Amino acid sequence: MAAGGAPAGGAPAGGGGTTPEDMLAQAEQIALQMLGMPYEARKSELLNLKKSDKTLHALVIQSMQDVRQKAKQQGGFQAMQQMVGGQAS
Repeated sequence: MAAGGAPAGGAPAGGGGTTPEDMLAQAEQIALQMLGMPYEARKSELLNLKKSDKTLHALVIQSMQDVRQKAKQQGGFQAMQQMVGGQAS
């Protein structure tokens, strides 16, 4: 979607004033947007991002992996709580 591409397109233009923290925040925002996309759209956006800004692309990939890992851990904790709660009842 354009929302994912717009921040990526803005990064190289303002490259001189972009801090590492800004890039991380931008990567996290883009990652969250992309995780909500269908697979094919996300794949296309990632390919475009890789062509325009390899560093931001790598940060977005890492952010998406982090979000997935956190979700997986939370799901595991919820399943454990349900099992423990079910046995206690």
